[in-house]
Amino acid sequence: MAQPLSNPTDVNSEMNAQDFMLRQFLGKHVFITLGQVVAVEGEFIDVRPMVMGVAADGSPVEHEVIYNLPVWRLQGG
Repeated sequence: MAQPLSNPTDVNSEMNAQDFMLRQFLGKHVFITLGQVVAVEGEFIDVRPMVMGVAADGSPVEHEVIYNLPVWRLQGG
């Protein structure tokens, strides 16, 4: 049987319901994360994220290498 995505404490108040919805949204939309560069080829890199994801049951999920990310550099002077 599949694990439920929420439990009763997630929706027992308006605050908990909003917290649950926000965590679900942010968990699916990565904006910036720490990663280790494992390969460089020209202006592209392969990166292994260093921050583990979280499954619906709360257990950690390791990330695989993300390939061919374009390098972007911001430099100030």
